[in-house]
Amino acid sequence: QLGNPQLQQGAKDASSALTMSIIGLFCFVIILEPIAIYMAGKAKKVLGPNDAGYGKAQAAQVIGWIGLVLYIIVIIYNFSNLGSSY
Repeated sequence: QLGNPQLQQGAKDASSALTMSIIGLFCFVIILEPIAIYMAGKAKKVLGPNDAGYGKAQAAQVIGWIGLVLYIIVIIYNFSNLGSSY
């Protein structure tokens, strides 16, 4: 099943995307999460639901979106509290 070079590349992209999305939760969120989401989407186009790496690609997309949404919430919260110093 992974003899196909496209499937091998898709599985590598899925693993890289998952790694980036996890690291992106802790640092460089605004850079790593969009890259992870893009790479995971690219991997999912090549891989089918039964191929190795598809689950990693899906997890990378979910983690990437969660990381981005949390980052945006934190930014909005910080900006909303700028004027309210005690």
